This record gives sequence, structure tokens and C-alpha cells, in this order.
Amino acid sequence: MRPKLEYASSAWNPHTQCKIDKIEMVQRLAARFVYNDYSRYSHVSPMIKALGWDSLEYRRLNNQVFMFYRIYKGLVGISLPPEISRNTRASRSPNCAPFHQLTTLNDTYKYSFYPRAMRTWNSVPLSLIPDSLDEFKAIISSMWDTILYFIIQLHSVEYK
Repeated sequence: MRPKLEYASSAWNPHTQCKIDKIEMVQRLAARFVYNDYSRYSHVSPMIKALGWDSLEYRRLNNQVFMFYRIYKGLVGISLPPEISRNTRASRSPNCAPFHQLTTLNDTYKYSFYPRAMRTWNSVPLSLIPDSLDEFKAIISSMWDTILYFIIQLHSVEYK
């Protein structure tokens, strides 16, 4: 079931809590199925933790930043759009965000692939971005809690 839920998840990643919860509910139901525990008195979060499953939102954010890495490094046949401009200060400072955040007037584009992936990308220090995708995945997974905290703080400001 997970491949169907995650198909094209780097491009399609809902931003409203209602839609995120609906997708997460599928995984919660799957955990109940695995444990054969449908009691309304049992909690699903410990089941998911015991199974070692990451949240689907976490996986979508990972897929998004990994796809942005592939685009940035030219590993796929997609180029960065012309409206994405590099931060000129980034070349002088190793911890400066490499791209200017896109400003948008509507939520449709604000929560689309490039603006959201760039927010995650810009939270990773430039000095930690290696040439290998596998090394990049290892770095992201090792510092993901910090990145996720940054993203959640950013989104909580945006949702208000």
C-alpha cells in the first residue's frame, strides 16, 4: 500500500493538516491490521513505533529534499526553473542558504514542490552538502530532527 501512497510524493505533498491526517490514517489502519488490534481502547502510536515505521509526512519531506538534491546536482533531466535564484552571499558563507526563498501570493504555489523543498534545503548548512546522494541521505537522516523542528516552526508561522 505504501508505494501507492508515496507515488509522486515529492511533487504532491499536502500542506493542510486535514489532508495530512487523512493520509496518516491509512498507515494507522495498517498498523492495526498488522497487530490485529481494532479495539478503540488501544493506541496506534506505540504500534507504529514498535513496527519502526516513519510517519508518511516525514517520508514525503525526505523524498522532496532528495529530489531537489537530484535536480540541484543534475542527476535527473529536470532543471531548476528560472525564477529560482541563488543567494550570492552563499558563496561567501558556508552556512548561508544557497537559494533565495520564493515569495508567492497564493497558497497553490507557496506549498508546491520548489518553495517547500527549498525551505528544507536551505535548513541544511551548505558545508554539509556532499557530491554523493547516499552521503546526502545519511547526513539528512542524522540531522533530520533538527531540520524537522525548523520546518515545523516555519510552517506553524505560515499556518497562522
